[in-house]
Amino acid sequence: MAAWQLELEVLPLSAVRRVYGGTTPLVISEDDLYDHLWWEGIDIRNKLRAKLKAQLPALPQWSSKVESWGEDRGHRFEIICAKGGIEEMNIRVDVRTPDSAFVSFVGNLIREYEWGLRDPNGTFVCTKASLLFSIHQSDAFQAFDPPAARADGRS
Repeated sequence: MAAWQLELEVLPLSAVRRVYGGTTPLVISEDDLYDHLWWEGIDIRNKLRAKLKAQLPALPQWSSKVESWGEDRGHRFEIICAKGGIEEMNIRVDVRTPDSAFVSFVGNLIREYEWGLRDPNGTFVCTKASLLFSIHQSDAFQAFDPPAARADGRS
């Protein structure tokens, strides 16, 4: 993963709410992230593949279990499968261009499929606005945000 990419774990809201007693948490711990089979019984691969293919170029498969779209060192969407179903999904956002069409596309997917995204700090976001906020607060964005482009005048 490039230093300017922010990796986000995609989780279905229905599974998250089941684990958290019907509520949507603000934070999902790393232990919780790896202790649950979030995608068990949920298979949207065929429908999602069509949407991804229409928006992003497919990347060469390096494993029969991994499908990727986008760019290796840019915006990227990845589905990891095991035992006939989704094991994990993640998105890598190129923080050098965070307000791009890709972020809007991801925001639409969040709404349509009822997903949430967990950032590296554990923050769980469920809207395009909260996704943009998470991107702008990320260590990756802070490292690559050119001072001249900052609206608040920080340097």
